[in-house]
This record gives sequence, structure tokens and C-alpha cells, in this order.
Amino acid sequence: MRILLGEECPGSHVLHQPMGGGDDNIKTWTWKEAVVEARRMAAYLKEPRSAERSHIALCSKNCAHWIMADLAIWMAGHVSIPIFPILTADIVQYTLEHSESKLLFMGKLDPVWDEMKKGVPADLPMIAFPLAPENDVEKWDDIVARHEPLAEPAERSPDEMATIITRPGALEIPKGPCYSFSAMYRSAKGISEYLNTHEGDRVLSYLPLSHVFERWVAESHSLYAGFPLYFADSLDTFVQDLQRAAPRCSFRCRGCGSNFSSVFSKNCLRKSLNACS
Repeated sequence: MRILLGEECPGSHVLHQPMGGGDDNIKTWTWKEAVVEARRMAAYLKEPRSAERSHIALCSKNCAHWIMADLAIWMAGHVSIPIFPILTADIVQYTLEHSESKLLFMGKLDPVWDEMKKGVPADLPMIAFPLAPENDVEKWDDIVARHEPLAEPAERSPDEMATIITRPGALEIPKGPCYSFSAMYRSAKGISEYLNTHEGDRVLSYLPLSHVFERWVAESHSLYAGFPLYFADSLDTFVQDLQRAAPRCSFRCRGCGSNFSSVFSKNCLRKSLNACS
């Protein structure tokens, strides 16, 4: 995957993250910068705090740090456990305990996090992304600043488990299908070959990365084909975020991202009517 080529294409900006405040406050990462930052976090995760192949949870709306955290988890030899950013406290607790997660990355979240966090075990270590709600846990930037990049990422075999993507099942009890690196690679390769995607494409990642569909068509697909990912600032700024990204391909899964689709449709309709008046 193109993540391995990070040092060979240092000038290609691949992650575009609104930090709040519109177009004047956009942070970007080249492949090299994203890989180095992920390796710094991987060095922290590699320290003797968790056995190799431990499960590490991610709870955040889509953002650049979601991608880098996922890569860091893999580089450190662990398995990522995405958690939907809108769940009840009891499902959060069930997911974290049932998956035996040893650490939780908390990221960009809505006020519903105030209820969700009640399901996080008190003794579970946490790391906060820069866009996380106010908190008193360890900060991503602080950890990255004090660690050198991991020199030798863990070797991962194709058939090894990469992630467990939990989803509500019967009676709302989460189910957790396991996916290997091979499954992620073959899915990304198939999508890219079918759509003929390449480094020059652009994608706005707005469907939940905690859902298998977006994980394949955005994250894995981007790592395979090498195209940049853009992220939305908020539901209110979605149209502006879309214009900034100017995506060359877009994806939609039935039942996902309906709020974004509604906002997009309403704004496009209003602009069309204004143009005809």
C-alpha cells in the first residue's frame, strides 16, 4: 500500500483537516509527515504497556488523526477497534469490555460524548486527538512531541487480524466481524481497479470511518491508490467542505450519512433556484 511509500513522495499532501474557523485554518499532511507522525505514536504504543496484538479502540468522527491513529496501532503490532461516535453508554461499555480494549483514542465528538463517556471504564487509559472535547487525558500532540518515530514497525502478515468493526446486531448487542490485512488490501485493490482511481483523485471522507463501507472506500482505498483524503468541519459547513475538496469521486452507502446528504441536497436545490430566479 502507498503508506509504505511515504518517504518517496514527501510533497504530496494527502490529509486535509479543517481545524475550525473555515478555510483559513486547514491543516495538511504529506505522506511523509503523516507516516512520521503515526510512527511517533506507534513508538508510544510499542512501549511495554500492552502485549503485542492488543486491542486498541478509536472513538471519533472522521478526521486526519483517525487515519494516523489507525496506522500507529498497526505499526505497533496491535488491532484497531473502531467505535461509532454516537452510541449509548451501555453499548460503549459493552464494546470496550467485550473487545478487551487496552486503550481508547478519543477524538472529534459531538456533545453526545458527555453521555457516551459514562460507559468508558474508569481504569482505561485514553489519548485525546487535538479536536477532542475538553478533557484531562493525555494529548496526542504531547505524546508525538516527546517520541522519536518507531524505527522498525511490527511485521504484519496478510492473514493477520487488522481490525474488528463492531456494529449493532440483534437486540442491539454489538457484533464484531474481524478483518485481516489481506481483506482490506484486496477490497481496496478491487475498488481501485473497478473505478480506475489513482493519485490524482480526491475524496471527501464523510461517512463514518467506524463503518466498514467508509473504511474500505476511503481509508483503505486511499492507502492503496495514493489519492488525498479531505474531511468535513461540521454538518453546517459541509457544502463549503465539499467545495474545498472538489472530489473527483464520491461514495454513498444506504443508511449512512443521511444528514450530510440532506444538507447537500437542500443547498444544491437552493443554489439552483437562486440561479433561475
